[in-house]
Order: sequence, then structure tokens, then C-alpha cells
Amino acid sequence: MNTRYIISILCAFSVLSLFSREGTALEEHNGVFSITNVPEPEKVIYNYYIPDGENRDKLPVLICIDGLDLDGSYFMSDEWKTFASKNGFVLATLGFTFDPADWETKKSYQYPSAWSGKSVFKLLDILAAVADINRQDLYFFGISAGAQFVHRFALIYPEICKAAAVHAAGGYTYPEKYIPTKLLVTVGEADNAGVSRVGFARLFEDAARRHDIDIELRIIPGLGHKHAQVQDELSMEFFKRIKSGAGDDQKPEVNGETTRNGLGE
Repeated sequence: MNTRYIISILCAFSVLSLFSREGTALEEHNGVFSITNVPEPEKVIYNYYIPDGENRDKLPVLICIDGLDLDGSYFMSDEWKTFASKNGFVLATLGFTFDPADWETKKSYQYPSAWSGKSVFKLLDILAAVADINRQDLYFFGISAGAQFVHRFALIYPEICKAAAVHAAGGYTYPEKYIPTKLLVTVGEADNAGVSRVGFARLFEDAARRHDIDIELRIIPGLGHKHAQVQDELSMEFFKRIKSGAGDDQKPEVNGETTRNGLGE
């Protein structure tokens, strides 16, 4: 076997190996980007997972935002990635840093109109470079501080937000008109330390219903301000139901929960 032939084989193998590594890297990735803000740019952490499969055209995007100052890596678990793969979602997360000095002026990240809302569109730009996504078909999961961001983003951009799961929010902006976004709101029955999250959730539900917004409120027995497995399960069933166009008859029962961690605001 001549030297030129051997070199050709080795080069071909190297190229195939490179493509293999790049293909794997495109399936799951994490990084950081900045969003312009005053007095200095804000750092945003992101993760994404692109499922395998034959039908990867115009995939909806499921964006998850965790509790206060958490980076979203929890949602890169096998359970969430399996859900994304089986149901045809690009799975992504955003992680922000909370500055208490911005809270009273409503310039903290829980208020997407201040600066953090831009991060969704930056994330979509990143995803569009590696996958065929539908930028008008977004699903959101938010818990605690993430829930505050998520429901407010849905109120501002309802035309692109198809469904939002809002868990254990410590505050709400009440809707003033109809939006087409489907809403799932959950709160722990015992989640009343410091603020009455159950009361806030009921007021938000009432306001949504006054404007004929499709909303379901679930109060989870015995749960305090925690991230529980039942919230993940309800959200997955909710997203699956909305994406498939299934009716209310497929709404799951609320079962017991296994908690993950305490949460901030």
C-alpha cells in the first residue's frame, strides 16, 4: 500500500471524526453572552439541546428559566432532554444574575421590559444558527424569579409565546387585555412565607379570566417554596397537550411531589 493512499485514508478518517465531534457539540451546548444595559452589560448564561430525529424542520423552542441566580443547568437533565426529543422541542435555558438594587425600580431581570427580554431574541439568534427553529412558536417554563420573567414576557410578546408554565411566582403583572398564550400557573399550598403566593396566584387567575385568557391554576397540597417533581410533570403534560392540540380532558391529576431545592423570589 503506497504512502499517498495511506495519507488519503488518514485524512478522510480525520474529517469524519471532526464532523462527528461537531455534530455532537451541536446537540448540546452552553455559553455566555452579554445584553446591553446601564451602567454595564449584563451577563446571561445559556444552555441548549437539539434533539435527534428525522423531522427537525421548524422546531418549536422550549425555554426554561430557573429560580433566583440559578444557571438553568438543571433543565439539561436526561428527563428534560428525553421529553424534548420525544415531543420535538429544541430545549434551551437562560440564567440571569439578580441585583437587589434594581428591584424597587423594576429594572431587575424579573422585568423583561427593562433589559432581560432581549436575551430571548439573542438566544433565538444563537439557536437559528445551528437548528431550523420556529421563532414564532415559543414555550416557556419559569419557577420563582423565572416565573416572574416568563409571565411578563408572555404579556409583552403574546404573538410568539404559545404557552407558559408559571410556578411559584413571588409577584405578578396582571393582564389588561386578552392574549392568546396558554397559561399554567402552580403554587404550593404552603408557599406563603414572606408573601402570599397563593393569594397572588388567585388574583392573577381572576385577572386572566376577566380577559378570557386560557389559564389553569393548580395549588399543590403541602408544598412550600420548592421546586418539585410534580411541577415538572404538570409542565411537560401541559406543553405536550398544547403542542398536540389536545383538549381539557387530558389534564393530569396533581400527585405527591419530590422537592429539589429552596428558591429565591
